[in-house]
Amino acid sequence: LLLIIKIPLISCCYIMGTDSGTCSTDSLDPKWRSKYMPFCAGVVQYTACLPTYQTIPPSREFPQGRWYNFTVSEKDEWIRTATLDHIRKRERLERNKTLHRLNIDEYGEKGDIIRRFYKRPDCKNAYKNYMCYINFPRCDITRDLSLPTCRSAC
Repeated sequence: LLLIIKIPLISCCYIMGTDSGTCSTDSLDPKWRSKYMPFCAGVVQYTACLPTYQTIPPSREFPQGRWYNFTVSEKDEWIRTATLDHIRKRERLERNKTLHRLNIDEYGEKGDIIRRFYKRPDCKNAYKNYMCYINFPRCDITRDLSLPTCRSAC
């Protein structure tokens, strides 16, 4: 007996591993990008997977509910904060004279700290671009499907 089951192909726009977005051409409009995603406006100049506003109602674990502020602007602000915080922390490590004098890296191992961001604006900009690419991934609007990040972005 041959049983054939037809399973529908489910496509969706993934942000950070969850199907919480939708493909949108809004990101093609420079004025829209400036207003809603000022940090990533100069980077996200393509059809992008943008957060879909949704809420999860209150539950025992989350009495106030969740995702009330899951918007493009909130996501852009989170990216800005996370990126700049990471760069600042990394620069502090790279300028730490005690670690340099003791010849200890950021993990407490013997060796130098590799300079990535201190006095390297091109690397800071590349990291910012990368963060915008992975958090607002490209997508195929005809299939509402997010596309993988290009290796060249890394």
